[in-house]
Amino acid sequence: MREANNQERERFKREYCCSREARKSMLEAGFEITIEAHEALLPGKKVDSYAFGQRTIKDEFIIFRVVDRKKGVCYFPVFGITEGRELAKSAGIAVPRLLRLFNDGNGGGGNGGGGGGEGRRQDNYQMLLLILFARQLMTYHVQSPKPMFGPLKRIYENLLSHPNYGVATSEVWEINDAIARFIKGETNQRNEKFRNIQDFIIHLRERYENLNFRNADFGLLREKLKKKYPSEESYF
Repeated sequence: MREANNQERERFKREYCCSREARKSMLEAGFEITIEAHEALLPGKKVDSYAFGQRTIKDEFIIFRVVDRKKGVCYFPVFGITEGRELAKSAGIAVPRLLRLFNDGNGGGGNGGGGGGEGRRQDNYQMLLLILFARQLMTYHVQSPKPMFGPLKRIYENLLSHPNYGVATSEVWEINDAIARFIKGETNQRNEKFRNIQDFIIHLRERYENLNFRNADFGLLREKLKKKYPSEESYF
């Protein structure tokens, strides 16, 4: 199954996303529809919506995975909460809990990482938060977000489903490597040039001083990395 190319994606937007009736026609076309993400946006941050032409989304968004098995193509449409919930209801699927790394000052706490640390191993919880901060970093300058892929998605989903699972040192290395690749990559180097996740978290707390971000203590993960890979630089 391959991801749609730009031409296929634009056609999909026109045919299946521009109106409520168009979105319902996804079901009539026999597409498989699931939800990949339900995430909060930082204040002032906007992302592109698949609905209504060039409309943008603020506050929170939902990413779907729509599979056309006849063509062997999958799409990842992004909708605001209203359109997203309507589509989810039509498809008979539940909208997952909102992933948010901050308290908005109005009693709205984040529930990234499973809602707290209660009933969850500490290394498990620290890794969930690390992945979510990495996700926030990697989408910080992105207008058209896609779901988590690769080790971030695989490790995150496993940890979320198994609160007593102990994080393997190899998994810490994988996430550290994914962060390192982004830190050294073009997007980061042409913008803030963060040196690591802690740099990014400091930036967030300074820029959004009215938000209460989750405690970013990754000490257990650093210990694991240092013990097995003593020469490896930590990017968190």
